[in-house]
Amino acid sequence: AACQKAYNVAVAGNFIVGVLNIVFGMIGPIIMRALPPAALLVPIAGIGFSFLGVGQITACLAQPIVGFVPLLFVFIGWFAHIKIGGIVPEALTIIILGTILGWIDRNTR
Repeated sequence: AACQKAYNVAVAGNFIVGVLNIVFGMIGPIIMRALPPAALLVPIAGIGFSFLGVGQITACLAQPIVGFVPLLFVFIGWFAHIKIGGIVPEALTIIILGTILGWIDRNTR
């Protein structure tokens, strides 16, 4: 019963997508003439930036202590405008912190 319902939902979804493709396929050339080419490329760039961000955040999620603590300090430095590390640049301080946490985490496993 559940498989049949899932199949029916999938068929209905495919039908709706097909109808939308037909409708937007007819008005697509009108939209392409009305919009500049750069406006059509912006969604593709947004998807690319999202994939880049997801790749970085999954590395942080793989080892939470090593990833989240430096990320927390990046957010504190960026959003709260708190200088971390005194005269040493913030990026260098955060890199050193992440490296030390990585060495500690590797030794505890």
